[in-house]
Amino acid sequence: MIEKNATIPVQVKLTTTVTQQGDTTTHHFVETGQLGQIQGTWYLRFQETTGHQAVPVSFRFDNQKQVRLLRNGENRLNFLFRDQAETENQYRTPFGLVKLQLKTQALHLDFDVEAVVGAFEVCYQLRQGGDPVGDYQIKLQFNS
Repeated sequence: MIEKNATIPVQVKLTTTVTQQGDTTTHHFVETGQLGQIQGTWYLRFQETTGHQAVPVSFRFDNQKQVRLLRNGENRLNFLFRDQAETENQYRTPFGLVKLQLKTQALHLDFDVEAVVGAFEVCYQLRQGGDPVGDYQIKLQFNS
């Protein structure tokens, strides 16, 4: 059990699958992160390491059964996932801000606070100005 406003180290396993223009790529990450609660909202934070670059990543799980993904590298994204809903989102690149529409097709969250273990899976489609960008899947598991 995690004390209020405390964090606990967790092992994070993350798999992302991206399909764009018929090509599919998959990336796997195993990282050490921190799980904690701030004002009733659960946060999972870790560094996603690719080559020589470490990108801070946060998942926020709130009480409304929605999940927010934040990545704060050279490109910054702020995505909100709501099951079977479309949300407006931002992706900041060195060239400027890109507005994206995100349609969450499936969202599953299984989180056991007592055991400090959880899994999150989301399938979604991104569009920019109504045009498809790609189909995406994130599978995330964590445990203490």
